[in-house]
Amino acid sequence: PVFSNKNSTDGHYETKLQGYLYVIIGGEKYDSVVGNIKQNQQLWQQTLVLLGAVILLLLLLLLLFRFFTSPIRQLSKEMDSLRAANFDKSTLNLTTWDKNSTSEIDKLGVSFNVMVDQINHQLQQLTHNDKIRRELLAHLSHDLRTPLAAMKGYIELLAINNKTLNEEERNQYIKTVQRNAEQLKLLIDQIFELAHLED
Repeated sequence: PVFSNKNSTDGHYETKLQGYLYVIIGGEKYDSVVGNIKQNQQLWQQTLVLLGAVILLLLLLLLLFRFFTSPIRQLSKEMDSLRAANFDKSTLNLTTWDKNSTSEIDKLGVSFNVMVDQINHQLQQLTHNDKIRRELLAHLSHDLRTPLAAMKGYIELLAINNKTLNEEERNQYIKTVQRNAEQLKLLIDQIFELAHLED
């Protein structure tokens, strides 16, 4: 209620009712707006928490993925390095994989290292065999040249000095040529035997 005060003649105040004043502190619309704002703030906070949880989960999944794929990337890198080194293991430092592990990646790494060792062993054998073959060819060419040169020399002597040679000298030259021809035939037979042994 609203009252008005009037001053009377005796110094007292009179109070007279003028009307009613209504003050609405919190109405339905106000409560609804305030409730919506609070709900929006809570929803926004929940959204931020959920977004943070999703980002954290993604980061954890990325770290787990990187952790689990790290051995595969290491093995792939070693394969590329081996190919670049022309399959020469001596220039590389390959990872030693765990032979007793149940991990498929470790088993694959162990198999890869065994394969690399086998390839290197075969390459060393090929290099050694090639060296022996070259040495053998060098010896054979030298051994073949000796009887051929002797045969050629005695045949030239026979051709040049045929008229001046007596029967004994001619027979001696012919026997020398025959002996060198036999030696040459023996060497050629040995070469054929070696060729068949390689097959």
